[in-house]
Amino acid sequence: MSLFFGTAHDLERVVTTHLFVICPNNSGTTFPKLALATSRRTWNLLSEGRQALGFAGPRTYDDPRMAGSPRIWAARRRWLDTLADPAEYDWPRTRKAWYFQAHARDPAASVFVEKTPVRPLVDEVRAGGPGAGSPTLTSFYPRR
Repeated sequence: MSLFFGTAHDLERVVTTHLFVICPNNSGTTFPKLALATSRRTWNLLSEGRQALGFAGPRTYDDPRMAGSPRIWAARRRWLDTLADPAEYDWPRTRKAWYFQAHARDPAASVFVEKTPVRPLVDEVRAGGPGAGSPTLTSFYPRR
């Protein structure tokens, strides 16, 4: 199996759809993300986009305002307020960083998959974030 990397391909041209796997905090987004990564039609990141180098937004693991939040980011109102503030994000810069680090099984793959679980990002995506205009913003809620 060959892997192709975004560093060598024009993902701005190739990617036509962003598929965001959005779930409740700590509910198992890794499984569908890894399953989708087996498709020859998808570009994927090795980790969550909010942890990728170059992500231009609040980071739950190294932002002092988010101290104590890496696994429980929805537990405190101040954390949600920080994560939901559109002024905290630079989507064009983030998209470039994500595309640069992405990998795919086929360089012609047209779907970019991201599993950043921060639910407040949905409104920002709809308002012009990295998946703006994409028809497939989705939710996946696993049964417990």
